[in-house]
Amino acid sequence: GSSGQSRYGSYGSSYGQYGQQDQQHGKGQTSLSPEEQRKRDMSMIINALAGLSCLAGHQANHAEMMRSSCILIVMEALSDPTGTKAAIPDGVLQNALFLLAELFARGTLNTRDAIKGQSSREFVRALTQNQNSKVAKNAKDLLNKLNK
Repeated sequence: GSSGQSRYGSYGSSYGQYGQQDQQHGKGQTSLSPEEQRKRDMSMIINALAGLSCLAGHQANHAEMMRSSCILIVMEALSDPTGTKAAIPDGVLQNALFLLAELFARGTLNTRDAIKGQSSREFVRALTQNQNSKVAKNAKDLLNKLNK
């Protein structure tokens, strides 16, 4: 795996054994166990978020990112009106928070307004107390931006 640090927070990437699984699939192998499938799915989500965070570093990419449903999906994942999303894996939370903070920091006023309007401050505030230090740090970074 690899991870990175920018002045806006931490992002992580998980290129573990599950990245190679597709090449082996279809060659007489048995299907993945539910746990292996879950890990593979989480790895793909984390890698996608890390990639989007790299794209978010350049404002020229923001219009397309905001137009596509992927950013809305990230924001939806971080809106928690029912208080039921505590089970989102730390790696996903860490990268989703970093992506939104990066978009906010480098975005236009329209981008910032969209993120402010669709992010749950209460949920992000709760994440500042997360036991995972990277989740807590990225939540604090995003919350500071949302409160400006």
